[in-house]
Amino acid sequence: MAWHEQEWVGYVSVSLKVALVLAVGYVAFDWFTRPSAAPVETQVEEKPLQEDLYVVPPKTNIASYATAKKLVGMDLWVRAGWALTAQPGDRLLPPLAKITPKKVFQRDGALWLGFFLDSQSAEVMVGNGGVVYVDDIFFSKDPKELYSHWSEQDWQKIEAGQAEPGMSETQVNFALGAGAASRVSPGGATRIVEYRAREAAGLEPLRVTFRDWIAQSVEPIPEAER
Repeated sequence: MAWHEQEWVGYVSVSLKVALVLAVGYVAFDWFTRPSAAPVETQVEEKPLQEDLYVVPPKTNIASYATAKKLVGMDLWVRAGWALTAQPGDRLLPPLAKITPKKVFQRDGALWLGFFLDSQSAEVMVGNGGVVYVDDIFFSKDPKELYSHWSEQDWQKIEAGQAEPGMSETQVNFALGAGAASRVSPGGATRIVEYRAREAAGLEPLRVTFRDWIAQSVEPIPEAER
């Protein structure tokens, strides 16, 4: 009985060794004969930055009433159309409207510019409470020079107040005036901007969807949402 048991153990030991050799041989054969797989590379789409993003408008660096005097006789262009009102009469200034200050004065602690608008005297506030925001509401250099990479056709659309898919966000802002983002995707790649300020000028409010700073769609804001 002991001999049979010893013989059985020997058989099992030999079988395990053979199985191990076969397994190692199979793995080696499979490894050397398997076609080598090309390494998986993660494709990252690189989008070229718009030339608009390289434009840096110069600043006047006006910070006080004393320094604001240099604005007299300087041409200025409205940054956010239909958002700035001129007195008297709360007259809305359209996008890129050009003004040339004739005087700078203070009233009730606020800083004002005086100029002519449609051959009539007009005034606009450019500072209050010690804070001057000339560079926030005006360009001090002709936008056509700042954005000289745009075509004449682009400028014709802007001057006509037209916005359409394919235009850059800057071009749309210049055409439609001040806008406010109503929805922004995570990361900011997609933005929905509503141009409601133009409604005060009797123009139809529009909603524009941008993807990577390029207009994808331009739609009227429904009456129910106004």
